[in-house]
Amino acid sequence: MADAEQEQARPHWEDVVERSIDQLLTLVREGDTAAHRELVRRLLDFEASVRRDDPAREHRIRTELHISPARYTQLLNSAIDTQAAQEHNPRLVGSLRFLREMNRANRAQRYEAPEDGK
Repeated sequence: MADAEQEQARPHWEDVVERSIDQLLTLVREGDTAAHRELVRRLLDFEASVRRDDPAREHRIRTELHISPARYTQLLNSAIDTQAAQEHNPRLVGSLRFLREMNRANRAQRYEAPEDGK
């Protein structure tokens, strides 16, 4: 497909993010459409372009992606489990999955009851 045809087939980002969070999560988890691929691509490209400790990160999420940081995190966590994400940027997806699992393990460890009953 020519570049012009691909660009024309690609949905507008604003049309994608205007959906409710439930619709977006369903799109990320179950979709195999142009909108699904566009959403996953934009999330991963943004994540690759900004440092996690960047003080302006939340502002950039709001201004560049037009979604809240909480919505972004929900979508990104769902997106990294998709085949489209793995195909688009396998190294980043692997790193994000590792970080997610480390965060889950840390949270679980914080909430475990002490063994000595204290």
